[in-house]
Amino acid sequence: MRKGYNTYLYRGTGVVSSRPSPPLIIGLSVHKGMEMLLTTGDIEAAVDAALSEYGPLSEKLDTYPREEHEALVHALVRGWHRARYEAFIDEFEVLQIEKEVRALLAPGLVLAARADAVVKRRLDGLVFVWNWKTTGNKTDWTEQWEDDIQMWTEALAIEDDLNVPVAGVIVEGLFKGATRGGQSTSPLLMGYKRLVGDREVYRSGWEKGWTKFPAWREQGGLGWWIPFLPLDVVEEQFVRSQPILKNNDVVRGWIEEVVQREMDISHHLEGVEERDKERFFWRNFSKWNCRWCSFKPACKGRTTIWEMVDAGLLTERVDHHAIKPSS
Repeated sequence: MRKGYNTYLYRGTGVVSSRPSPPLIIGLSVHKGMEMLLTTGDIEAAVDAALSEYGPLSEKLDTYPREEHEALVHALVRGWHRARYEAFIDEFEVLQIEKEVRALLAPGLVLAARADAVVKRRLDGLVFVWNWKTTGNKTDWTEQWEDDIQMWTEALAIEDDLNVPVAGVIVEGLFKGATRGGQSTSPLLMGYKRLVGDREVYRSGWEKGWTKFPAWREQGGLGWWIPFLPLDVVEEQFVRSQPILKNNDVVRGWIEEVVQREMDISHHLEGVEERDKERFFWRNFSKWNCRWCSFKPACKGRTTIWEMVDAGLLTERVDHHAIKPSS
């Protein structure tokens, strides 16, 4: 609750970390590439868009494996195009891509959402919200998301915008692989080679006598390596959930809870001091919630939120869902 208050309500705008995390940088960059790919169908334009997004974001971090993570962004976009794109287009019609939509929940209370894509299955006409997720864990993929209420809230807003029923959500995972010994384990990035006679030969998996190498540094780069890989190896780096079907009774109950909570918050916070607002949004220390939290120094009493802003560690949040004034 305290993190939510700091992020969205503190001094009217909320504050966020001035340095995005490496997973966020990778995710945002891949999303930009996938948006371009679905818009144009041009894989080279998609890779360029992803890398153009990655560059400025990665420069905000001092210690960061920029080259390898840049290659990972490239590999995930190009790999998905090779393994999934044609089958995806054959199966689905794309209705929306990254469109900002709003649904009125109650007077003065609006649900804003921006789905990665909205698609209609050609076989039966069912409409789904489509989400991309870069991930280091693809185990039990559907189960990871079937209880995530955000999935259904996006479906609710899209349904209101399209004025057609949205059946549910499909989540596509783009597997980043792990890191061992300071190197990626993803076959989209790393390969094996050895000298046979006077030429080098390559393979995707380890075998005795073969040397591991970063494929993106070879002549031809990932534009050569991804098409060279066996198709099944590329396909294994992507995982799609089963359709997570929206339960309208649950969504209706969630809306009632949200409306009631927002009314309670407005009542409690009206005309009170900043310190009283902070007390209302109690902090709950947890090794899972706090370990990577940007606000941890302030919650631990070592500094204040505004001192972190002055030091450049935090910055005022920009509302990406704000309504832009018409020109």
